[in-house]
Amino acid sequence: MKPISRAASRWSVRALLAWLVLATLLPGVIGTMVLFADHYGAHRAEFEKGTLQTTRALVQAVDGQLLKLQAVAETLATSSELQSGDFAGFHRRAGALMRGANIGTHVVLSDPTGQQIVNTRLPFGAALPMSPVHAQIVQLVASGQPFVSDLVISKVTNKPTVALYVPVRSGGKVVYALGVGIIPQPINQILVDQKLPEKWAAAAFDSVGSITA
Repeated sequence: MKPISRAASRWSVRALLAWLVLATLLPGVIGTMVLFADHYGAHRAEFEKGTLQTTRALVQAVDGQLLKLQAVAETLATSSELQSGDFAGFHRRAGALMRGANIGTHVVLSDPTGQQIVNTRLPFGAALPMSPVHAQIVQLVASGQPFVSDLVISKVTNKPTVALYVPVRSGGKVVYALGVGIIPQPINQILVDQKLPEKWAAAAFDSVGSITA
């Protein structure tokens, strides 16, 4: 057997010392990594929880505005003027309500095909276009279910608008569709009022993915 050289002996001692140092440090390194991972996981969970709560608050705020619109629309849908077919009187009542309630921009009354009959943006008796959401109005007449339109360009103002539509019933049948319109700015203000953190961004989308606010 060959004798171990001094160089080899020194290398063996150094290797042994290195392994001893590594064995001493390794538990601390592993512990630090575990603590870091645990802290990161807890921070991420807290962030996700806060984000979810903020999102729910935003949804509730927007839904609250839509519920107010629906209450106004349903009140107008039961007006005596509509039941008697007094469209001129309905135009006056609806216009006055919009000016006083400060909750919507205009009221539109459409027949079952989507043809507008009353639009408070224009004087009563003015020529009115077919509603840009006439297909959804046909569905509303069939189902009797309210709906919120996607963001559309108004054929009267050529500006983007959203409207909440409710059925108008007479004799147990849906005879008209009544919509209360809003422009995107009030919805945008709802998001602003939530005072999100500085680097956050929030947006409201319609059913086809268009940004409404």
